[in-house]
Amino acid sequence: MSGLPGKLAIMLNGKLFPKIFYSLCLLVILCIPSFADDVDDQALSAALSFTATIDDGNFQAAYWMGSPLLQLMTSAEQWIDKADRTQRILGKVLEREVKKLRTATSPAHFPDDEYRMIYFESRAERKAKAAEVILLHRVDGLWRVCDYSIR
Repeated sequence: MSGLPGKLAIMLNGKLFPKIFYSLCLLVILCIPSFADDVDDQALSAALSFTATIDDGNFQAAYWMGSPLLQLMTSAEQWIDKADRTQRILGKVLEREVKKLRTATSPAHFPDDEYRMIYFESRAERKAKAAEVILLHRVDGLWRVCDYSIR
């Protein structure tokens, strides 16, 4: 046992300590998700839930899932009518892939605050290449859609 402190000192002062230290730092960095990633995951999850509701043709539910900002921008009747007409023209979305997710603080026609804008490259029944753009705003800690478009 008397030799242990000497060996321990060699391990800590020698080349082994930096390797252990850097390995532990790397492990911490890789294993603990960053706050930004978590926020973006929550926004993406809200956007996908919203689009799944639209894909199912439940436009009224999608409208009421949206942010109060969405509901202030347009009436339920207008929003539902536009979503329905768009889906009848383009068909249901069959595939979508996230192309970009970014933070916005001052989008046009909306008050300054923290938003997430998600761009999807999509394919619909009658549109081989479409773009869906979703703007989300946090309400009471939850991300909710305040603008949706498909082109």
